[in-house]
Amino acid sequence: MDKDMLKKETGLVSKDRYFVTIEVIGYYQVKNEQLPLLVEKGKQATVGDYIRLIKEQYDEDTELINLSPYMEFRVRMPKPKGIRLFKVLRMVRDFTYNPVTKI
Repeated sequence: MDKDMLKKETGLVSKDRYFVTIEVIGYYQVKNEQLPLLVEKGKQATVGDYIRLIKEQYDEDTELINLSPYMEFRVRMPKPKGIRLFKVLRMVRDFTYNPVTKI
């Protein structure tokens, strides 16, 4: 068997769900939103996970500009009078989440 084939067959990975509170700073308003983030069991979320989450939810390309006290992501090519900045305020694990897997 091919190595690529083995990687594709063992694709079942259990994940933990976290709720990420993100502050969205736009041209006219600032709002807080709570978004779900799935991370592999036993691992921590990386900067790439946050960038992917922002890309999926808001369709914006971002880059990390600050780590402390909050992670801040700047929009690379902001739209006129659109979203300018994202701040990750906190991340909380959802202990009630049970992933459903097929046999």
